[in-house]
Amino acid sequence: SNLLRNAVESSPEGGEVTVSLGEEGGEAVVAVTNAGEVPEDVRDRFFEKYVTAGKRDGTGLGTYSVLLAARAHGGRAELDTARPGFTTVRIFLPLAGEAAGS
Repeated sequence: SNLLRNAVESSPEGGEVTVSLGEEGGEAVVAVTNAGEVPEDVRDRFFEKYVTAGKRDGTGLGTYSVLLAARAHGGRAELDTARPGFTTVRIFLPLAGEAAGS
């Protein structure tokens, strides 16, 4: 829910938020894309604890929590800012058989 809340709160009014599910390289992928861009000075620290930008009441724990949850399940989280005007956060998780090493 942190990821979706961040996407909605970071989008301009009437902005688009999409969620997609897929598989890539033997991993399940959840991608959340929203209109609006993460400021360049925050991108390298996006998943760090207490980093926030543009939200008056932000604690900087949302994306950090997303990263911790992904890691707890053997996965990772990535920020993608390649599409101008949009931000995508992808969560990669091992598929059931992959996590067990089979």
